[in-house]
Amino acid sequence: MKIKIVIGIVILVALGWITWPYYALYDFANGVRQGDQVALEGRVAWDSVRQGLRDDLNAVFLQNLNKNDSATSALGTGFVALVGPTIINNVIDSYVTPRDIANLIQRGKPSILNAAQTENSAANQSSRLDDKQQDRLHWEQVRYAFFSGGPLTFRVDITTDDAQSGQRPVTLLFKWAGDWKLSRLFLPLDASQFVQPPRRESADDKFVQPPGRVLSEDEIGALRARLAKLWTVPAGAKNPEELVVRMRLRLNRDGTLIGPPVVLTAGSSPLYLASRDSALRALNRAQPFTMLQSEHYEAWKEIEITFDPRQKL
Repeated sequence: MKIKIVIGIVILVALGWITWPYYALYDFANGVRQGDQVALEGRVAWDSVRQGLRDDLNAVFLQNLNKNDSATSALGTGFVALVGPTIINNVIDSYVTPRDIANLIQRGKPSILNAAQTENSAANQSSRLDDKQQDRLHWEQVRYAFFSGGPLTFRVDITTDDAQSGQRPVTLLFKWAGDWKLSRLFLPLDASQFVQPPRRESADDKFVQPPGRVLSEDEIGALRARLAKLWTVPAGAKNPEELVVRMRLRLNRDGTLIGPPVVLTAGSSPLYLASRDSALRALNRAQPFTMLQSEHYEAWKEIEITFDPRQKL
């Protein structure tokens, strides 16, 4: 009889131990859904999670930098090696928080940044979580949830929203230290998605922003050719820099202008004013900009164009 009681107690203890981490996962997911920061504080070992991500991403970043050594100057590579870890650390501090951890797990990466975007990061951070639906975790995304490497570690694999075929899931490791807490987070990405070595600026980049990484060469070439026919460069300028005009355009999806272009450069000489007025006329006559693909509208709905006589439009 005593043996049965002991066996029963052992079974109950084992069942309780097995179900405990599942309850912790449920409590964590519930805190994420409800935005309960108090519950999340009790279920996440924040210092451990942040330090693990820093170590992982800094290591992969250095590997990525070595692969790109041949494409960058020694000075550029050295600069990126110096500032890259700092940028990664700032990203981790910004995103591994009770407020943002759901978005981080759901997407498998922060919404920003790369080296070219750091100047705009403060403005972007205010809109990271506008869509609350994106903050929710769904049980159908869980691919695996069981003990891993021993009875004190519980592993959860979650498929991200935009996971591609063969891509690793987001992995959460809960460890027991008096209670089950999330202590490690593995993301299915490399550091190049956070920080990229500087890209050599091309003539297309100087002509139009956003540059060629979002506008195709065909789009830029057609836009350049259209404006080249319409912009008249004033004659007689001793200093070509005097004629450079930069404009910001806001465009409708059909390629027409939303209001007049905004002049970003300044000058008072007659030649500059003539160049500016000619550029304004060229933009107004060139619309609609049908060479810009409508499916990429979000990339070109606001662009900047530089009229520079030193570069062939």
